[in-house]
Amino acid sequence: MKVDLSWNGLGYEGALSLGDALKANKYIRELDVSSNRLTWNCANVIAAGLKYNDNMEVLRVGEKSAIKI
Repeated sequence: MKVDLSWNGLGYEGALSLGDALKANKYIRELDVSSNRLTWNCANVIAAGLKYNDNMEVLRVGEKSAIKI
């Protein structure tokens, strides 16, 4: 499953919610969070959620940037 959250203005609160959701969600394989002006703190809470998610394959963080997990 692909989830596109690009251009949504997630911010820190959104990143916290996303990090928590990624811990439990086993269906998302590709996630796009590009163009959200995420800070390092945002990236850290999303990464914390990804530590518990073994199914994520691709994380898009920029228009031309994708991290293959």
